[in-house]
Amino acid sequence: RHVAYHLLHEVDLSDFDAGEPPPVTAFLQEIQHYSMTNWEELVVTSFRESEAFRNRTVFTSKEIVDTAALYAGEHQMSVKLPGNKLIARYLRTCPEFIAIRTRGSMIWTRNNLEGRILATKGHIRAHEVLLAEMPAQED
Repeated sequence: RHVAYHLLHEVDLSDFDAGEPPPVTAFLQEIQHYSMTNWEELVVTSFRESEAFRNRTVFTSKEIVDTAALYAGEHQMSVKLPGNKLIARYLRTCPEFIAIRTRGSMIWTRNNLEGRILATKGHIRAHEVLLAEMPAQED
C-alpha cells in the first residue's frame, strides 16, 4: 500500500510517455560499452574522434568502414573489420547513426541522440549525386 500511495500521490509522472524508449543511464551505457566487439568499438570511436567524420554529415557504410580502418591504422590497432553489410546491420542498432534510405542506396547521418536527423535535404541530395557518379558499391 505504501508503494502504491507513494507512486500515486508523490511521484510526478506528468511527462511520462509509455511509447518513448527508457532513458539511457550511465549504467546502461557502461553495459553497452562492455558488450561491444572490438570492431564495433572501433567504428564508434573512429566516428567520434576521426577528422574525416568530424566535418561531414552523411556517409555510406563503405565510407564508415574505410574511415574506421584508416583510424585503426593511424592508432596501431589490429582490428579486423567485417564487410559493409555487417557494418550496416550494426549501424541500425547504434544510437550514433540514423539510416536514410535513398534511391537504391542506404546512407547514414549523425544522430543528435534525441532522434533527430542532423542532415538536411541538401546534404542528402548532394550525397545522392556523388553516389550516382561513383561505380556501384555494396552498402
